Amino acid sequence: MNTHSNPIWIYSVNIFGSILGTWLFVILSFFYQPPLTWFLIFGILTVVFIIWSNRDKKINFALLAAIVILAWFSGQTPGAISTTWSPYQKLVLREAQADEIGDYIIDINNVGYQGMVNLSDEYISANPEIYPPEQKGLSQYDIPYLLHPNPKTALLVGAGSGNDAAGALRNNVEKVTAVEIDPAIIAIGRELHPEKPYSSALVQVINDDARSFFATTNDTYDVISFGLLDSHTTTAMTNARLDHYVYTKESIVQAKSKLADGGIMVLTFEARKPYIADRIEIVLEDVFNQPPIVFVIPGNSYGWGGVMFITGDLQVVQEQLAQNPRLAAYIEQKQAEYPILLSNTTKIAVDDWPYLYLESPKIPTLYYLLIGLMAVMFKKLSKMAGQHQRIICQPRLLAFLFSRKCIPVVGSAKYQQGFSRFG
Repeated sequence: MNTHSNPIWIYSVNIFGSILGTWLFVILSFFYQPPLTWFLIFGILTVVFIIWSNRDKKINFALLAAIVILAWFSGQTPGAISTTWSPYQKLVLREAQADEIGDYIIDINNVGYQGMVNLSDEYISANPEIYPPEQKGLSQYDIPYLLHPNPKTALLVGAGSGNDAAGALRNNVEKVTAVEIDPAIIAIGRELHPEKPYSSALVQVINDDARSFFATTNDTYDVISFGLLDSHTTTAMTNARLDHYVYTKESIVQAKSKLADGGIMVLTFEARKPYIADRIEIVLEDVFNQPPIVFVIPGNSYGWGGVMFITGDLQVVQEQLAQNPRLAAYIEQKQAEYPILLSNTTKIAVDDWPYLYLESPKIPTLYYLLIGLMAVMFKKLSKMAGQHQRIICQPRLLAFLFSRKCIPVVGSAKYQQGFSRFG
């Protein structure tokens, strides 16, 4: 752009290309396109540069073809019923194995995410060998509604494929609002969940982020349930995790404002580290001015389990527990079997520091390693730049990744300028 005769025009072209690339990204995501489509487009665009460079065409075309073919293989999942590339992640639908929960399993980015379980009275009664009768009606999807005397309305955030909504319907909730960010997960649940909760007229399914919904809804609810809302398949060190902002103090304050009088909030989370459970407990106690009821639900045929936090109007909760000794005994049993050591010392997450999965404010070790690697590369490149001979690499495009060939350029400035277009 510095050397062009019309820099404003060429800069406009540059901006147009950026906007076009952004919209192409959005369109491919909107239509759930697999890796093959993305890399085909990459290949088409790269062909232009291979032809333009006029160097090592055979090698570059061969490597480009290999990339596209490998992209096709990467999009395949052996044994899957279907593989969907949603705007957020890779979703694999498969039949459950003998030791897994539910008839169908959804894997996200090659990690188990959710099993669609049938906890209807008829199915449980017909399969006592799978579902222990002593826990019937006490699944993690049923408990939130047993803690309220008359739950007419419920808000589910992180509703997934429908287990939480099915639990609300089994407990006679009259209006269920199910919020789920991934439209592909909603579609799978609508089609395949055995209890068909998303087909009920009592369930309103909303495709939105939980934090966004808290900020835009004017409704209030008797029960608000966080249904294992997390993105454990994404690295804890990225700033792009939306669930970071669901568990900040500001988010919990927003959620509290959506509780009706006498309402309760139940938050279930797979806290793999003690400090994560401690962080959630502290923020709930801070916002509600009372320590929540906390206990572990182990994974079994009734659900994948997690740490359950109960808050809101705890007087109402205690009254319900007094009238339901079976539920009270279940909670006490789990607290005794799976004690949780809460130190009440972990820094809470706030919007200015929302890192749920970092124990304390610090730079992760991996970042230091990357900084060190960049420093070494910078030092080496600086040394090369200081040499008397200028090193220019031949434009091998894809091939240079595998066999870089560099030639020293000496001679006239005109000769060196001939290579400048290759950078």
